[in-house]
Amino acid sequence: MSAEALQCVTDAYERWNRGDYAGAAELFAEDAEWQTKLDAFGGQVVSGRDGLETMFRRLREELGMSVNFRHLELVGEKVLVEVFASGQHDSDPVEEWFQVFTFDGDAICQVVPFASRDDAAAAAQA
Repeated sequence: MSAEALQCVTDAYERWNRGDYAGAAELFAEDAEWQTKLDAFGGQVVSGRDGLETMFRRLREELGMSVNFRHLELVGEKVLVEVFASGQHDSDPVEEWFQVFTFDGDAICQVVPFASRDDAAAAAQA
């Protein structure tokens, strides 16, 4: 599962950033949950493929944000990702954090944000 999990997360970000929101959402389980980090979502949990597709679309089209990763690695059965988000303009601040992706079979079932790599790694190993 290791190579497949890493590729799945990579594919999700690539689809999202090229505007294929439904394609990104289909990589998630039907009942997947994504704990948001960005202030625009107030830390809410987005659930299900429809909710994820709406979140992906809103970030890119309404808020003009791009979210991508600098590094990803397998930690146990989970994928730890170093994430960054930026706006459309060079003057927009860049936010950075970490996420842990959990899988159910070959589908992503949960995404949880963390402020530090150490916290994310500890959660991934739990």
